[in-house]
Amino acid sequence: MKNRVQKFGKFLSGMVMPNIGALIAFGFLAALFIDTGWIPNKQLNSMVSPMLTYLIPILIASTGGKMVGGDRGRVVGAIAVIGAIMSDTSITMLMAAMVMGPLGGFCIKKFDEKMEGHIPAYRQASRC
Repeated sequence: MKNRVQKFGKFLSGMVMPNIGALIAFGFLAALFIDTGWIPNKQLNSMVSPMLTYLIPILIASTGGKMVGGDRGRVVGAIAVIGAIMSDTSITMLMAAMVMGPLGGFCIKKFDEKMEGHIPAYRQASRC
Protein backbone atom coordinates (compact mmCIF):
# COMPACT_ATOMS: atom_id res chain seq x y z
CA MET A 1 0.00 0.00 0.00
CA LYS A 2 2.80 2.40 0.91
CA ASN A 3 4.48 1.77 -2.43
CA ARG A 4 1.29 2.63 -4.34
CA VAL A 5 0.84 5.89 -2.44
CA GLN A 6 4.46 6.85 -3.10
CA LYS A 7 4.10 5.99 -6.79
CA PHE A 8 0.93 8.10 -7.03
CA GLY A 9 2.63 11.02 -5.25
CA LYS A 10 5.57 10.78 -7.61
CA PHE A 11 3.17 10.85 -10.57
CA LEU A 12 1.45 13.99 -9.24
CA SER A 13 4.74 15.75 -8.54
CA GLY A 14 5.89 14.77 -12.03
CA MET A 15 3.11 16.96 -13.41
CA VAL A 16 4.08 19.96 -11.30
CA MET A 17 7.90 19.90 -11.33
CA PRO A 18 8.41 20.62 -15.07
CA ASN A 19 6.24 23.71 -14.61
CA ILE A 20 8.13 25.11 -11.64
CA GLY A 21 9.45 27.97 -13.78
CA ALA A 22 5.91 29.16 -14.55
CA LEU A 23 4.99 28.93 -10.87
CA ILE A 24 8.04 30.99 -9.91
CA ALA A 25 7.24 33.58 -12.60
CA PHE A 26 3.68 33.79 -11.27
CA GLY A 27 5.00 34.25 -7.73
CA PHE A 28 7.34 37.06 -8.76
CA LEU A 29 4.61 38.83 -10.71
CA ALA A 30 2.23 38.55 -7.79
CA ALA A 31 4.77 39.64 -5.18
CA LEU A 32 5.92 42.62 -7.21
CA PHE A 33 2.93 44.00 -9.05
CA ILE A 34 -0.34 43.27 -7.21
CA ASP A 35 -2.00 46.21 -5.43
CA THR A 36 -0.28 45.39 -2.13
CA GLY A 37 3.00 44.28 -3.77
CA TRP A 38 6.43 45.86 -3.65
CA ILE A 39 6.03 47.79 -6.93
CA PRO A 40 2.28 48.09 -7.58
CA ASN A 41 1.57 48.31 -11.30
CA LYS A 42 -1.95 48.10 -12.67
CA GLN A 43 -0.96 46.88 -16.15
CA LEU A 44 1.40 44.14 -14.95
CA ASN A 45 -1.06 43.17 -12.22
CA SER A 46 -3.55 42.33 -14.98
CA MET A 47 -1.35 39.33 -15.92
CA VAL A 48 -1.50 37.68 -12.51
CA SER A 49 -5.11 36.49 -12.49
CA PRO A 50 -5.12 34.94 -16.01
CA MET A 51 -1.87 33.11 -15.24
CA LEU A 52 -3.43 31.52 -12.17
CA THR A 53 -6.79 30.85 -13.78
CA TYR A 54 -5.70 29.61 -17.20
CA LEU A 55 -1.96 29.22 -17.79
CA ILE A 56 -0.86 27.17 -14.80
CA PRO A 57 -3.72 24.63 -14.94
CA ILE A 58 -3.25 24.20 -18.70
CA LEU A 59 0.49 23.63 -18.25
CA ILE A 60 -0.09 21.07 -15.50
CA ALA A 61 -2.79 19.25 -17.49
CA SER A 62 -0.69 19.18 -20.63
CA THR A 63 2.25 17.74 -18.70
CA GLY A 64 0.00 15.07 -17.17
CA GLY A 65 -1.47 14.27 -20.57
CA LYS A 66 1.99 13.84 -22.04
CA MET A 67 3.04 11.55 -19.18
CA VAL A 68 0.15 9.19 -20.00
CA GLY A 69 -0.53 9.63 -23.71
CA GLY A 70 2.50 11.23 -25.32
CA ASP A 71 2.27 14.32 -27.50
CA ARG A 72 -1.33 13.63 -28.51
CA GLY A 73 -2.15 13.13 -24.83
CA ARG A 74 -0.66 16.54 -24.10
CA VAL A 75 -3.03 18.22 -26.55
CA VAL A 76 -6.11 16.35 -25.33
CA GLY A 77 -5.20 16.98 -21.68
CA ALA A 78 -4.90 20.72 -22.31
CA ILE A 79 -8.23 20.81 -24.15
CA ALA A 80 -9.94 18.75 -21.45
CA VAL A 81 -8.91 21.07 -18.66
CA ILE A 82 -10.32 24.06 -20.53
CA GLY A 83 -13.77 22.56 -19.97
CA ALA A 84 -13.11 22.34 -16.25
CA ILE A 85 -11.74 25.88 -16.12
CA MET A 86 -14.71 27.32 -17.98
CA SER A 87 -17.17 25.62 -15.63
CA ASP A 88 -16.18 28.11 -12.92
CA THR A 89 -13.49 30.71 -13.56
CA SER A 90 -13.74 32.14 -10.04
CA ILE A 91 -11.63 29.31 -8.61
CA THR A 92 -8.29 27.89 -9.66
CA MET A 93 -8.60 24.44 -11.22
CA LEU A 94 -5.25 22.96 -10.20
CA MET A 95 -6.75 19.71 -8.91
CA ALA A 96 -8.97 19.47 -11.98
CA ALA A 97 -5.84 19.87 -14.11
CA MET A 98 -4.18 16.99 -12.25
CA VAL A 99 -7.19 14.81 -13.06
CA MET A 100 -8.21 15.97 -16.54
CA GLY A 101 -4.71 15.99 -18.03
CA PRO A 102 -3.90 12.34 -17.36
CA LEU A 103 -7.51 11.34 -18.08
CA GLY A 104 -7.36 13.04 -21.49
CA GLY A 105 -4.03 11.35 -22.19
CA PHE A 106 -5.46 7.99 -21.18
CA CYS A 107 -8.53 8.44 -23.39
CA ILE A 108 -6.52 9.33 -26.50
CA LYS A 109 -4.13 6.47 -25.80
CA LYS A 110 -7.00 3.98 -25.64
CA PHE A 111 -8.62 5.54 -28.71
CA ASP A 112 -5.38 5.16 -30.65
CA GLU A 113 -5.10 1.52 -29.56
CA LYS A 114 -8.64 0.79 -30.75
CA MET A 115 -8.15 2.58 -34.07
CA GLU A 116 -4.76 1.08 -34.85
CA GLY A 117 -5.00 -0.85 -38.08
CA HIS A 118 -8.34 0.72 -39.02
CA ILE A 119 -7.06 4.12 -40.14
CA PRO A 120 -4.30 4.39 -42.75
CA ALA A 121 -1.09 5.81 -41.36
CA TYR A 122 -0.24 9.36 -42.29
CA ARG A 123 2.56 9.56 -44.80
CA GLN A 124 5.26 12.17 -44.59
CA ALA A 125 5.18 14.85 -47.23
CA SER A 126 8.40 13.74 -48.93
CA ARG A 127 7.05 13.83 -52.49
CA CYS A 128 8.63 17.23 -53.22
